[in-house]
Amino acid sequence: MTSFITNLQDNALDTELVQRSLDGDRKALEHLIKRHQAFIYNVSLKLVLYPQDAEDITQDVLIKVITHLSSFHGQSSFRTWLYRIVMNHFLDMKKRRAEDMTSLSRFANDGEALLQVNVTDEDALSEEQIAETQVMCTVGMLMCLSREQRLVYVLGDVFSIDHNTASELLSTTPEAYRQQLTRARKDLYSFIQQKCGLVNPNNPCRCIKKTKLWIERGLVAKDTLLFKEQYTETVREHVEANITKGALIVKDVYSDLYSSHPMLNPKSTETLVEKILGNQDLMRLLRLNEERKQ
Repeated sequence: MTSFITNLQDNALDTELVQRSLDGDRKALEHLIKRHQAFIYNVSLKLVLYPQDAEDITQDVLIKVITHLSSFHGQSSFRTWLYRIVMNHFLDMKKRRAEDMTSLSRFANDGEALLQVNVTDEDALSEEQIAETQVMCTVGMLMCLSREQRLVYVLGDVFSIDHNTASELLSTTPEAYRQQLTRARKDLYSFIQQKCGLVNPNNPCRCIKKTKLWIERGLVAKDTLLFKEQYTETVREHVEANITKGALIVKDVYSDLYSSHPMLNPKSTETLVEKILGNQDLMRLLRLNEERKQ
């Protein structure tokens, strides 16, 4: 899974794949898409919560990337160019379902109801169900931030992208980015401190109680779990393996809420690639067609 790795060989491979794609090499374009789509998807998940919405964003971004591929001239790394498109798309897109206040209320305002919840052995709550609740709840709490604040926090404290790179992606200065990150942390930590029992034991929220409550309310399914996918690493493991030069991994009780999340692949990975490459109008824009082969 590709991440922000400051590796000249990786950058050179991206540049080569771009050129080969523009020359009509469909295999190179497929390789380029697959190198980056998982990271785009996982960033999107932290911004909009629901996998289907994250998959839609990933597809929209990749289509934008493909149709504008000829405008990449190598002034920056391809990865920086691509993820700047991700940032701009997220800031400009229509509001997603997790971003309304009703949705935020579902994730954060269960205090009184949780006091009435009694979990017994007969409930037979699984670890997967509890983990599902934790992911949904902690990402849901990110919705207390504005879109720009979410981007800043996810880049800086979840994926540990260094401040110089993050500021470049957001078209600002490193100093301005650091100030934005400080404000985002302050707002998020204040919200979490008032709601989360993992951070503040004085809060009535407990993951096992919330799991039972959310199953009753239909927010967590008993069998078809949104985040129960095959994965090989957590966000923290991914970040530590791909840490960029100059980046600092934030380790505190707040960031730990997110670093334990799994790095996921889109459920429809192959379908998404096939759908994009099978769009003849899109391929024509890139000057690709079935007859043209290397």
